Amino acid sequence: MVPFLLVLPSVLSAQQTIKIGIFELAPFMMEVGPEKKAGGAAIDYWEKYIAPAMGVKVEGVGPFPAARIMKMLQDGDVDAIMNMTKVPAREAAFIFPPTPLAETMSCLVVLKDSPLEVVTKQEDLFNLRIGAQEGAYVPPLLLDRRIAMETVSDTNWMQTLLAKLEAGRNDAFLRVNYLSLLYDLKRLGANDKVRVIMLPEEKIKVYCIFQKSERGLRLSQEFDAINAKYYGTQIYDDLARAYLK
Repeated sequence: MVPFLLVLPSVLSAQQTIKIGIFELAPFMMEVGPEKKAGGAAIDYWEKYIAPAMGVKVEGVGPFPAARIMKMLQDGDVDAIMNMTKVPAREAAFIFPPTPLAETMSCLVVLKDSPLEVVTKQEDLFNLRIGAQEGAYVPPLLLDRRIAMETVSDTNWMQTLLAKLEAGRNDAFLRVNYLSLLYDLKRLGANDKVRVIMLPEEKIKVYCIFQKSERGLRLSQEFDAINAKYYGTQIYDDLARAYLK
């Protein structure tokens, strides 16, 4: 049988523009420059490595809330979304290429004087109130009724989580992207107020996802063929680290 990839008609014309939807996850996805254009390491990766190899241009769209940008992908208003974790609902709705973009570590943020020093087992978190961004991936370690999870959904969710922590309304808050956390703590001048505790979990793989359609399949296959060459080289994370300097 001829592989499906070979019988699909090309969906890319010369210098076609591929739209990358972004949600706020600095330094990977954020507004950049005086014009506040959609940018960050995710767009840099497309512009420097993916788009030239595909022979296309790239345009960042957003940032918008994650739920909205996923709806835009389903409707075909954007072509791809970066930095997405695998959860069953997303796997059912979108195409995840075989190769991840990168791997990241999940962690908790606590105040400097918190009695929580290290997490080695689930019981260390029992009876704690832990904040998180609404819709974010929650590690299995935190999925227990004896751990109170409270989510926030506003645009300035990181500031909200930090404010609740400082006010004593939460004991900690969850971040599932360590490099993004470092960027936000530096941006908000909060490094001297908090400690970061790495969670004893396997690294989380993040992906670039595509619409479940013929076009989305072709784009995902062409993207994966290029991205697979760079996965494991740290190029994607290095683009993010450049914003930490």
